[in-house]
Amino acid sequence: MSINTRTRNTLAGRHPELTAPQLKPFGAKKARSREALAGILFVLPTLIIFGLFKFLPIFGAGAMSLTEYSLNGDFEFLGADNYVRLAEDPNFWQACA
Repeated sequence: MSINTRTRNTLAGRHPELTAPQLKPFGAKKARSREALAGILFVLPTLIIFGLFKFLPIFGAGAMSLTEYSLNGDFEFLGADNYVRLAEDPNFWQACA
């Protein structure tokens, strides 16, 4: 039910605290933040699992590409030497073509 202009002006004259622009739903902001928090908490386990099985292997593979690994467990950090050797290999460029 809306208040017409005449009634609003009458109410504003007697009770300025009852004018329409000042009326706000009680607790609406708190309810929205509670719903947002609930949404985040529902999505958080999925994001964690996705990150563990998607991004962790990608970063692990990137880190391993900078080393030389042998089956006895020895790591030797090479830096970009693997990529330099790959760029100089003609078989690699032939496979890309």
